[in-house]
Amino acid sequence: MTPHFPAALPGATPPLHGATLAHIVQHLYAEYGWDELARRVPVRCFQNDPSISSSLKFLRKTPWAREQVEAEYVRLLRREDSNPLIADLKRGQPLNFAGLSQTRLHAAFGWMLRHVEQNAENQRLFSAATRTASRCQFLAGFGADAAAQPGD
Repeated sequence: MTPHFPAALPGATPPLHGATLAHIVQHLYAEYGWDELARRVPVRCFQNDPSISSSLKFLRKTPWAREQVEAEYVRLLRREDSNPLIADLKRGQPLNFAGLSQTRLHAAFGWMLRHVEQNAENQRLFSAATRTASRCQFLAGFGADAAAQPGD
């Protein structure tokens, strides 16, 4: 049985298009680690002495397990693409922090740490923008009067 995915927009690329099983397993491992992956997709290849190569061998021979892994990968991609910062990071576009929740900011920062080549400039830019956005959201919670007046 093939996993059922909701219909995509006309002309949109299917989520699994061009993704090899090796890429899917590596991406899920990078995102979750073995323990969380075993919790999300409870198959033995992720629970007992897991490795990329042993998982690939098992998944190639076991269609039902492969379907579960592919379904989890699609859920992960949709979750990543629903966060505008992660979508911008994937496409190499400038980041827009306006109006984003602290949760989305932290999720994007975590994604960047796992998937973007780390260098001091990337971390400095993202951290500075995250701090600025957080400070604005914090002050907005107290209203404009509290932000403008010095404390007593």
